Amino acid sequence: MATSKPCVNTDKLKGRENYREWCFDIQNVLVIETVWAAVSGYAAEDTTPASLKKQKDKKARAIILYNFPLVDLCSNYQEQQDLFSVLRNPCAFRALQEVMIEHVSLQLTPKPEAVVALDARGFLIGPLIALHFDIPFIPIRKRGKLPGQVIQVSFALEYGTDIFEIQSVGIKSGQNVLIVDDLLATGGSLNAACQLVQQLHATVLECLVIIELVDLKGRDNVKAPVHSLIQF
Repeated sequence: MATSKPCVNTDKLKGRENYREWCFDIQNVLVIETVWAAVSGYAAEDTTPASLKKQKDKKARAIILYNFPLVDLCSNYQEQQDLFSVLRNPCAFRALQEVMIEHVSLQLTPKPEAVVALDARGFLIGPLIALHFDIPFIPIRKRGKLPGQVIQVSFALEYGTDIFEIQSVGIKSGQNVLIVDDLLATGGSLNAACQLVQQLHATVLECLVIIELVDLKGRDNVKAPVHSLIQF
């Protein structure tokens, strides 16, 4: 049963060996056969309606992963912060947006009343979610970048400390807030964002990230629920 035409160039994946090698490079994040069906644009004849939803989800994730620099993903975790390769491909960007919105729609109860995102790559995805749900978007920035009255919190870096700020009028007391960022590494910056939201007497429903580096155990340092789309 043929599905819609794939929206990525599959030249790199021609041949079963190439595709298997690619799956190994992304550490088998996805089921191999499903990845092949998703990226090639074809599903098996016996695909059941119940499995189509799972395949759609995996297809979106496969498209996103396909547009990340895979070699850098495996060799240097700092390079995993490069979200721009996904943004350059409208299909991948749309797939990313759809996966995040679907998660919020189906999995979060109660629904968020505001979206907060971290400086700076969180700003690329946070507004997309906020606009879809017609709720406010509030940025968290490094010290000195926001006008007006702000509150701040310091957090540890590998070699020192940094300071995040949020505008005091950005979030109302009692609101349910979704925090968005591109990457969860050690969890220091994400937990600092949680602290800022809580200082404004709001509730962090969840921290939603695209990629989580599980070996760094960053979610253990975040005082809120964490959901990641892709784990390495």
